Amino acid sequence: MEPSVSVIIVTYNKKKVLQSCIESVLNISYSNYKIVVVDNNSTDGTASMVNSHFPSVVLLETSQNLGYTGGNNVGIHYALEKLQSDYILILNDDMDVDPSFLNELVAASETDPKIGITSPRLFFFEKPDSLYTKYGNYNFYLGVGYTPLINIRKPEEVNLIPGACILIKKSVIQKIGLMDTKFFLYFDEADLCHRVRVAGYKILHVPSAKTYHKVSYSFSGRVNPSVLYYSTRNELLFARKHLNPLFFVLWIPRFGFRLFNYLAKYRNIILARAMLKGFYDFTTNSYGQAVLPKSFVTLNKSGKI
Repeated sequence: MEPSVSVIIVTYNKKKVLQSCIESVLNISYSNYKIVVVDNNSTDGTASMVNSHFPSVVLLETSQNLGYTGGNNVGIHYALEKLQSDYILILNDDMDVDPSFLNELVAASETDPKIGITSPRLFFFEKPDSLYTKYGNYNFYLGVGYTPLINIRKPEEVNLIPGACILIKKSVIQKIGLMDTKFFLYFDEADLCHRVRVAGYKILHVPSAKTYHKVSYSFSGRVNPSVLYYSTRNELLFARKHLNPLFFVLWIPRFGFRLFNYLAKYRNIILARAMLKGFYDFTTNSYGQAVLPKSFVTLNKSGKI
């Protein structure tokens, strides 16, 4: 019998892409799975849509926005306690998946008890021939990757995978614990990967498993004040938790270069303010969901300010 898998999808006010994501998962060839949607207190009718269109889906509603980490923890806890799942699949709500992707991930995971996490190929939905490349084997001190995923042609061990789709064994979660809610969102996958490896497990990239990310629906793309804020703050939080002080010596000039680059390229002070606020909140131990100025989340349709 196939191992049981709980597919955890955390969502917040993205009803349209969530519906597409669920429909995509319901068309997979793997049979022993259950979809669990965690609605982070959406106000766009998400819960009603799930209940009316997908009666087989478990819907968990939170009373506030718990972020990606907190929302996933709600779903993971339910999956382990109520569904007794062998595996947890953490899946972004703006993803579509290939019908065989879960078969490929589970099969790879089952080859070795020391494999804790498997991750698929992650393509851009809008450009399905374009692949996420910054993950793979990554040097956190220098902020550079040295084995990008695009160079991996068969299942291979790596140290960092995208958080948009992660298959993790129940036994691993029981050993390392749930996601760290201090991150709220961004860099949570780096934290999870590091803890998995410290616990003695492997992280495997499985290129035969294919998924497609509608990245433009999440904060309207990467160049975004909110993304820059959380990425800056949480990179430093990750370093404080897992790296030695040498990181901060190497990080300061890199931070200065990023700051100058964003100012020179986009000519907008809001991007710089977002990065500086991320740095300030790190120094004051202000983690979790941040109260950000409205200017940080006011974007036009191109995703730029």
